[in-house]
Amino acid sequence: KHRWFLTDRAQAPLIPERVDAYFLKWRYYFQEYAPAAPATPASHRHLHHWVFLIDADVNDYEEDNARYGTPSVGKLTARLTGKDIGLEDVPDRFSAITFYVMTPHCHAPSCIREEFWNADTGELICNVTARYGSPDFGPLSMPFNEANYIAIPPCLFGHQAGLRGPVTISPSTNITAIKYFNNTFRHLGQMAQWTGLMKYDT
Repeated sequence: KHRWFLTDRAQAPLIPERVDAYFLKWRYYFQEYAPAAPATPASHRHLHHWVFLIDADVNDYEEDNARYGTPSVGKLTARLTGKDIGLEDVPDRFSAITFYVMTPHCHAPSCIREEFWNADTGELICNVTARYGSPDFGPLSMPFNEANYIAIPPCLFGHQAGLRGPVTISPSTNITAIKYFNNTFRHLGQMAQWTGLMKYDT
């Protein structure tokens, strides 16, 4: 119990002595693994994690606006290649990267959307628009539907019905990643990331 609070000194008298206890409950969905047989491939393939920051080397940053209070939409853009998207467990040789899960990471209350483009073909591979709590989804007092609660749905790829087929790029494919955000008011501790799961094709 570290007993540290992210507040300033003027707020110290407002912090109660009480320490809250909370619990997490996890539910896992899985399929039993079936190894490869002479006539059939293995039921599962190992997926690798990848992550990169649109905002280069700054993980948390302040969104800037010369005139706060003036309605404004900000934009961050990163240009990189397939081999530079923060790959992990990189093999000595690979010819392609196939995506199965892609999701951006950004914060309420300013995040609007993020886009991931194949700049060579002009294909929009993944476009995620943040969804905020709204009366359209039920009462604003309902958990996970509060007015400023943000949901960021992922892009999922697969061979199952209803899913877009997996998308493959090469290590040299040019990528453009863009984040749009509401820059009307000052916002600290913002993030602009892409992450997901993929496999190497060798």
